[in-house]
Amino acid sequence: DKCPHLYFAANQPCFGTRLVSGPDGQTVRLVLVPDFAREPTCVLVNLRTLDCQAIAFGADGISDGS
Repeated sequence: DKCPHLYFAANQPCFGTRLVSGPDGQTVRLVLVPDFAREPTCVLVNLRTLDCQAIAFGADGISDGS
């Protein structure tokens, strides 16, 4: 009977995120987290704002996807 503010789905093909509004005005941040073995990426979430950012690891170092 309660709705989470944040919902993760792991082992996805790639990073993705969006905000979803429920019928009672609740807001949920959906976060798709890629399989790290295929796409070495971690996800940072600001718990105050629910803003989300992917950080990719690779041979060239770390990239924030910009």
